[in-house]
Amino acid sequence: MMKNATVTVSPLRAIDWNQVCPWLLLTKCLRLGFSFRLLFITTFHLAFCMLLLAWAFMYGVTENTYVHFIADAMGKYSIVDQNVPVTRTALFFYQPEVDSSTSLDQKAAEMASQFQELGNPQPKKIERPARPLWGQVLVLCYVTFVSVLLYMAFARITAVKIATDTRPYLLQAMRFAWGRLPAITAAIVFIGLGIIAVVTPSWLVRFLPQWSMILVTPLALMLNVLAVFIVIGGVVGIPFVLSTLMAENSDCFDGLSRAYAYTFQRPLRYAFYLLAALFFGVLGYLAMRLIIACAIGFFFYCAGKSFIDEPNLWVWIWTYIMGLVPLAFCIVYSNSAMTGIYMLLRRDVDAVELDNVWLENPQTVPTPKLPTLR
Repeated sequence: MMKNATVTVSPLRAIDWNQVCPWLLLTKCLRLGFSFRLLFITTFHLAFCMLLLAWAFMYGVTENTYVHFIADAMGKYSIVDQNVPVTRTALFFYQPEVDSSTSLDQKAAEMASQFQELGNPQPKKIERPARPLWGQVLVLCYVTFVSVLLYMAFARITAVKIATDTRPYLLQAMRFAWGRLPAITAAIVFIGLGIIAVVTPSWLVRFLPQWSMILVTPLALMLNVLAVFIVIGGVVGIPFVLSTLMAENSDCFDGLSRAYAYTFQRPLRYAFYLLAALFFGVLGYLAMRLIIACAIGFFFYCAGKSFIDEPNLWVWIWTYIMGLVPLAFCIVYSNSAMTGIYMLLRRDVDAVELDNVWLENPQTVPTPKLPTLR
């Protein structure tokens, strides 16, 4: 006669670790940071924004740029190594034969002088062309607008992922974020107006007579204390405004109230969640940096000496884009982690469960139709 088999469960498995260690929720944000789709879009967004900023403000162009290009053209060291720090680790696999006693700038200057002695005139110093003001304004508006829209889309994806364990399409998240842009703009405007309102009396003190200082000075100091709290809550809690609008069906006033409440009611817990997010973020960044550095180094190792001593423009461009992937990871993960922290603080302060996220089209069971009587 067979006896009933007893199933033994480990005490560790019986523990609900999400309740004991709620900060483990940030591991979901870390997995989102490694999402190929989000990294792909963010990387090319960064590359395009840097290209626009370079056109508008000549970003990254200095008086020694031509020296670097001359040295690079002579095949002594790679200009990629000057612009993308991650390739310095990648070039561990293959190093050009150069003297390490002098710096790269000194080597470039020496090669430029040798280049001039050969009878070729030295290029003139690069002049920064004046860009039209309207072009610079348009570039700044585009970069700011698209970056905020992507931030809000990442927050929406994180909120839905934590609540339903599914990820919406990026276009759906951006469409949802597009509808919340007026509320985000209003929240930023209200924070700025609040700061101006409480700081204005201190500015007006200079126009008042000396005898009124006995009453005006304490009032101005108290208003400045209030301004400090407004600034701290606005700067530290502004990510919560975005997270509120992406997770709730609310307006800018609800976002502002939640941001200030979560920042000042649970400051120590907020700081602890930030440290936990920073810990996971550093691990993820180091892992991503190692992966990209090994990939670039393996490419140069397999391609051989020709791609280093005779640099190719397209090799430099694609290597530069690959070097932006660790930065794209930092952007995606930081946006996702702030939304995760918001949902944790929402549960601690307002006792709202993590799966409570407003959905545009909730999946409900359709009501069966009754037969038509004739």
